[in-house]
Amino acid sequence: MASLGSIPVTIARIYTGGCQCGAVRYRAEGVLADPHICHCRMCQKATGNYFMPLANASRDTFDITRGQPSWFRSSHLVRRGFCSDCGTPLFYDMPDENFINIALGSLDDPDDVQPVYQSGVESRVIWFSRLAGLPPRETDDGSEVSATRSDRSRNQPPASRLRHRALAAHERLKMTTVLRTLYPEIEPYASGHLEVGDGHTIYWEKAGTPGAKPAVFLHGGPGGTISPNHRRLFDPTLYDVTLFDQRGCGKSTPNARIEANTTWHLVADIERLREMAGADKWLVFGGSWGSTLGLAYAEKHPERVSELVLRGIYTLTKAELDWYYQFGVSEMFPDKWERFIAPIPENERHEMMHAYHRRLMSEDKATRLAAAKAWSIWEGETITLLPELATSEPFADDDYADAFARIENHFFVNAGWMEEGQLLRDAHRLHGIPGVIIHGRYDMPCPAKYAWQLHKAWPGSELHLVEGAGHAYSEPGILDRLIRATDQFAGKTEQK
Repeated sequence: MASLGSIPVTIARIYTGGCQCGAVRYRAEGVLADPHICHCRMCQKATGNYFMPLANASRDTFDITRGQPSWFRSSHLVRRGFCSDCGTPLFYDMPDENFINIALGSLDDPDDVQPVYQSGVESRVIWFSRLAGLPPRETDDGSEVSATRSDRSRNQPPASRLRHRALAAHERLKMTTVLRTLYPEIEPYASGHLEVGDGHTIYWEKAGTPGAKPAVFLHGGPGGTISPNHRRLFDPTLYDVTLFDQRGCGKSTPNARIEANTTWHLVADIERLREMAGADKWLVFGGSWGSTLGLAYAEKHPERVSELVLRGIYTLTKAELDWYYQFGVSEMFPDKWERFIAPIPENERHEMMHAYHRRLMSEDKATRLAAAKAWSIWEGETITLLPELATSEPFADDDYADAFARIENHFFVNAGWMEEGQLLRDAHRLHGIPGVIIHGRYDMPCPAKYAWQLHKAWPGSELHLVEGAGHAYSEPGILDRLIRATDQFAGKTEQK
């Protein structure tokens, strides 16, 4: 396995593998293409597992080198190959195609081929994202696995046996590389609505342990909303977290209202919530627009911030806005960009944000909704490194898109009511506040350059550029760093 940046690239070579008992062996030469894991119910049943890892080999360079597999025709298009002696799933085959799919777990060296996407996600078990965080245990010497280790190894080439022994010997050293994931689901222990003036009422909730370390969670957008998973970014035994829907969105009322809705109104709302919580200072956690709002709040009220955890840095400069809405990301997603610009006539496309603004503020409901959905879907489909329906689909909901697009566009055409470069200019006000900056290397909406600039302007900050990640907090490498950061600031020691 080689890499281009941090994207795995499979290099042409010879791959060998076979079943557990050694009765069936195979050889494939060249590239194992389209490596992925499939969550569909057919693959779950075929493997007796939660998913099946697959990649395809060209029939021209694929050979069975020992024995013959048995075949089960699971549909009129597909047959599945397995060893009739030990039952090992080996192949997913569509005989009319010029390739055969290999079950990657049957390779002699499964580490050599890394899946690059997931399919069949509609059948994915709901707790799949938590698997990486399960506590590890060593193999019991009295178990069947241990007792048959030497029998199995006779069916592996000598070099592979040595490699697997070396990996097993170093298993303890690898524990700290297990990716952290969300804490278990938790319900709020309190919730309500707070009148903040100007006709606005904001929804708030508190989760964790009353009286524990105070923190506030700032959602993205502007115009987004909090979700139950956001509560799970904090150890509930160590934190007392306040989460809230910002003005005009989520459960806050009135919905989609832009009057008296600016960055500085939201900063004042955070202060109201802090006073309501009875916290002298608290940890501020924000991602994407939440990082913008978190910086604005911390620079205005540094004495009220104990620590900062910021993800997907967005400093709201003209260059950042143009990159996403005028020219830049358009070059990476030309198909999605074409859908984004479709509602706007060619003679208005030189100022996309303002062209959208005219439609999003329209009194005509159909015009407004069409623009809102196009604006919202553009963001939903470009924030993850690889397509992720669970993340992008909510952006197409009519009610969500209306509030999200109107409020976000309202903030952006007004540059957040900040001077150009203000957040980086005033980063010196963060001096003495411990902080962690987490940013995906391939974050499309928020170029990594600005996370780097913030780190340089904020002495003592800790920067993590996460390889193989885009913008969303749910991407495994980003989520791991976020959990480690909240654990760190709660005084929780690193797991060994």
